[in-house]
Amino acid sequence: MQCPMPFLHMNIKPNKTATACWRCHENLGDYTNNSLVDIWNSNKWKDFRKQHLNNEKPEGCKSCWQMEDAGIKSTRQQVLEDYAPQIKELEKVNDLINPPFPRDMEFRFGNLCNMKCRHCSPKFSSQWVTQCKKDSDFYDTVKELSDGNLNYSINELPEDTMQQLKSFASNLDMIRITGGEPLMHPMHYEMLEVLEPYAKNITLEYNTNLHYLNNVLNYWKDYKKVICRVSIDADPSTYEFIREGGNLNKLVNNWNIVKTTMAEQIADRTFDLHATCTINVLNIVKIDKVIEFFTDLDSRLHVSFVQYPEIMDICNLPEWQKQDVKDKCNTGLEYVKTNGSLRLLNHAQQSVNKILKWIDKPSNAEFEDIFVKWMRAQDRVTKKCIFDYYTEFDYLKDLYYENIN
Repeated sequence: MQCPMPFLHMNIKPNKTATACWRCHENLGDYTNNSLVDIWNSNKWKDFRKQHLNNEKPEGCKSCWQMEDAGIKSTRQQVLEDYAPQIKELEKVNDLINPPFPRDMEFRFGNLCNMKCRHCSPKFSSQWVTQCKKDSDFYDTVKELSDGNLNYSINELPEDTMQQLKSFASNLDMIRITGGEPLMHPMHYEMLEVLEPYAKNITLEYNTNLHYLNNVLNYWKDYKKVICRVSIDADPSTYEFIREGGNLNKLVNNWNIVKTTMAEQIADRTFDLHATCTINVLNIVKIDKVIEFFTDLDSRLHVSFVQYPEIMDICNLPEWQKQDVKDKCNTGLEYVKTNGSLRLLNHAQQSVNKILKWIDKPSNAEFEDIFVKWMRAQDRVTKKCIFDYYTEFDYLKDLYYENIN
């Protein structure tokens, strides 16, 4: 099979669709009109499984092929490794087209969020929705350069979604939880209550900005394992610029609370706390400082690459700046060698290798004009200026200030 995800996984997206994974754009069912059980057993999902069994490349899975073409390990390749035991079990099933239930699921409860990050959009942040609705000029820029769909509310999932989850709960191995900011969302806590009878068999995996702990630590101690990925995306000097609405002190304080409270689980490897960085043109020019910050947190460097707006992709940087980035990657690795563990160094090297492959993809020849337009629009609404945080972009000052009233 091309990928095990259509046979094992269901992803519940906030645009009313269910898909085979977080990267998949193939709409396999509308959960506002069909139950999750009916979607899993639908002819559309069965046909999608057939495509994978026939080693076809469905259009909805193209992002993985693009990563592989760039020489980067894709989600598909990673899950083929991670799900090896489950794949062996699948191979024993007589009818692969009709697996009885998903083994893991991913929920994005909505776009409710306390931040409006510079590399985000209304699709994933209610703060950007609010900004767009009150500022038509900014909304026009978002529609032009990013995802300008404002058809997202705080509570996208139907109210009975968590009750439907009971149909699968006893057979689940893993639940992935994303946002928005999932720790803010009331449906997240409803989900933990539904899963409580099966907690000892389930791994939870989060993407969170870790600004809202509430009472979640009490729940986490009951689960087989918890993987907590904390989106940081910056070094300390630029954190509150890139992640508008974020508070660096609060982040670090909550990080330390989690490390202390979950110390026993961390020691026996049933709790995994680490920081993540969505690589984009802003944080990549300070990648040496990002690596230092993650090392000082005693966190491995986990990277992904921005998808929207496309102008934030690091491949768009001019060649001289790409070379500067490559030099800073080496500087960051030297810091880990001196100040971090071998474990951190291995992870940092793997992530740097991904960055070095990604950055040499074909670029957008209009990068400077579009990037300046995007930064000017965001600077206006956040009342911050890129040049107060990044001397690395001083070469764009004349263009930035051109025709400003």
